Amino acid sequence: MVVAQDGAEALFFLFGTGHYEQHPLPIKPDLILLDLQLPKLDGFEVLQRIRAEVRTRCVPVVILTTSVMDQDIHGSYSLGANGYIQKQIDYSLFCADMKQALDYWVGMNISPRPAGKACGLATGD
Repeated sequence: MVVAQDGAEALFFLFGTGHYEQHPLPIKPDLILLDLQLPKLDGFEVLQRIRAEVRTRCVPVVILTTSVMDQDIHGSYSLGANGYIQKQIDYSLFCADMKQALDYWVGMNISPRPAGKACGLATGD
């Protein structure tokens, strides 16, 4: 698990830029848990960049935030979020929610495998 301190660091890590450009290859995660309230670049901006790049377009992104505002929920899904979870304030409830989310997204969910095609793009074959 990698934790980024802000939106800019998250993008540096995902795309192997900034202080992560010395890494041999950018890492493609199995799941991204993304807060909306991030310093430097907010979660909406990060999600937009993730979905704009072919390499990360299919990576499941689940919003994990305290907000239950309709505009945040609709905005997240319209930008391509795969799920939306409200952070629990109670630590034991938070841990239970995270276990359930990880069991599904990492354990049960089947993500597209690389097959020479970008996720969601037809190539005419």
